[in-house]
Amino acid sequence: MRYRRKKFTFAISSPDEFLYLNVLTSTLKSRDLTAGIATLVRRVDQPSVTVGMDGSFFRFHPEFERSLKTTIDELLDNKYKASFYTRYQLSLP
Repeated sequence: MRYRRKKFTFAISSPDEFLYLNVLTSTLKSRDLTAGIATLVRRVDQPSVTVGMDGSFFRFHPEFERSLKTTIDELLDNKYKASFYTRYQLSLP
């Protein structure tokens, strides 16, 4: 497969390269998302905040939730704690 975006072109020749690219992209996106969540948690200024996540990517991706939790621990002080839940974990309609 070949992908072209502006002047950057690359080819994926094996499933391992595709898997590596997938992991790299999802890790980057989880870190971006967590940076925004950490900013909001600090602004709310509560010791414990529950964050509701909706979407199948958070629910089914094998590493996304773990990446969010480790990154939020890196970004927040010990003063704050954030928990992530989906509506299925909370049994909401």
